[in-house]
Amino acid sequence: MDTDKEKKLTTWLIEHTEVEMAILFGSYAKGTENNHSDIDLAIQLSSGKTIQAEQKLNYLTQLVKLLETDIDLIDLRKVGQPLLAQIIKYGEQLKGQQAHYIELAIKNINTTQDFMPYIERMMTERRKRWLTNG
Repeated sequence: MDTDKEKKLTTWLIEHTEVEMAILFGSYAKGTENNHSDIDLAIQLSSGKTIQAEQKLNYLTQLVKLLETDIDLIDLRKVGQPLLAQIIKYGEQLKGQQAHYIELAIKNINTTQDFMPYIERMMTERRKRWLTNG
């Protein structure tokens, strides 16, 4: 992310005190962005509540205008697998206490453990179909 966008995003996050944690993920976090990339941003509100539709639209409007690019805004209280795993693995925490990030990482581990039997079953079924159908 260029320095100007980074400063603007940092300022926006500071001004929005209700956002307790923010994680940049996707191509901007990996450093592989191009002219067509959107900014992937995951946030968590300090109220303990999820982001309501009107509030999300308001945030998106502000961020698109400010950063002059498309924004994909994810609510960390609603996110599930496999996106949560990608956010944890490749994300860059921009705001928030380490304790909040650790809670999110633990949620990722727990949901991954819950989710993995289904993935393994699907993969086994795909392998069987592939072997049967050639």
